[in-house]
Amino acid sequence: MFNRRPIIEFVSIDPAFSYVPKPDNARKFLPKWIKSLKEETFEGDLKEKGGRGLDTVRKCVPFLDAMKIGYSIPAPCDIWIKIIQNGAAFEHEVRSSINLAGNVSEVVSQHDPRQMGNSPYRGLILKFINPWKINTRKGYSCLFVNPINSGNKYFESFTGVVDTDNYNNIVNFPFRILNPDNKPEFEFMIKRGEPIVQVIPFKRSDVYSKSNVRNASLQEWKSEMRDKDYVAGNFSWYREHIVEKKITLEK
Repeated sequence: MFNRRPIIEFVSIDPAFSYVPKPDNARKFLPKWIKSLKEETFEGDLKEKGGRGLDTVRKCVPFLDAMKIGYSIPAPCDIWIKIIQNGAAFEHEVRSSINLAGNVSEVVSQHDPRQMGNSPYRGLILKFINPWKINTRKGYSCLFVNPINSGNKYFESFTGVVDTDNYNNIVNFPFRILNPDNKPEFEFMIKRGEPIVQVIPFKRSDVYSKSNVRNASLQEWKSEMRDKDYVAGNFSWYREHIVEKKITLEK
């Protein structure tokens, strides 16, 4: 057997490699709220009615599998951000800087808001400086997204695609500030090790190819009706009989 290059690798360009939290499978970065959430809730009048409770998203495999897909890049250090002037400016402080091939760089920088034009994202746009060079196998690109279903309250990383098999530079991650409480000034902390972006490698020839749109065959229609009956009779049918255990794919 030939040793094939891994689909994705994260290469440190920081001499302090041993001290920086490392990228890993996204399933290892699940937020505390989803870990502590019970699969069933009796909130409100459900407790008074008795019987079976209501399933929560903790039991929803598609919801969880989306959170676990790909890889997460964690914050290299604690990042404190304060939003001032009604969201027009910011202050920040970090516990360390990043050494990019000998050049010390800040962990967070800023984009000129005019770059967003008249888009819905006009406003304060910041950027995470990434300490990792990302390489992928020939023909593979990376989809970078905000940590999926994470519930980040104060920031949202923008989505982007980079052909990381051909691009030899660092990919940084622009993000926008969220203001859920609509305050003129507020501050928040991104803790060291908290995921700031999710990385999903994919084969370009698979996702940019033509699709097929057609009517279902009689057999497909029967299969759909059968699965609908199975799901109606077993709340955990998909999890118990259909879904593939993703952890077994980590080779």
